[in-house]
Amino acid sequence: MARRPVCLPNRWGLGRRDRRPKGNDSGAAAVELAAVVLWFLVLVFGIINYGFIFASQISMSAAARDAARAGVVMSNGIAMECGAIAEMASDSLVILGGSPTAVLVTVSGGGGICTWQPPAITGDDPETTGDETAEPCTGSNGGPLTVAIQYSYESIVPFPPPTSAELKADGVFRCEYT
Repeated sequence: MARRPVCLPNRWGLGRRDRRPKGNDSGAAAVELAAVVLWFLVLVFGIINYGFIFASQISMSAAARDAARAGVVMSNGIAMECGAIAEMASDSLVILGGSPTAVLVTVSGGGGICTWQPPAITGDDPETTGDETAEPCTGSNGGPLTVAIQYSYESIVPFPPPTSAELKADGVFRCEYT
């Protein structure tokens, strides 16, 4: 009868015999690394996309609020016109990774309403609908002046979601003059 070899423990309490099955596992680490790096990059670029969206939303909210505040106060006894308020809102916008020509600004108040879009890349004049020279707070009897900004965000990185988002911001202040 054949005797089985005795496996004596070494000083760490492990047997001398290697109990792993013999095989070729070269390249397994590279495959695992590729799988992990792929998901890691999707996560990182997704965080970057959300950061761009949140930063653009914050910028839009601040621009709408600042333009509405400027529109409700008279400067040297002169009321701001609808087009000037809309242009102020557009000029103070910072859109990260996007085109500022895709912004739509709407100014409304008791004295009138106008919609303003910045000039296209071709250098055309801004597109304005409504009465650009209207003074939204004139005749409003202390009513609200609203500056609304809309922007269709398109991601600069195409693969992690979200690849697009509809951003909207409003700034509303009560007119301080009539």
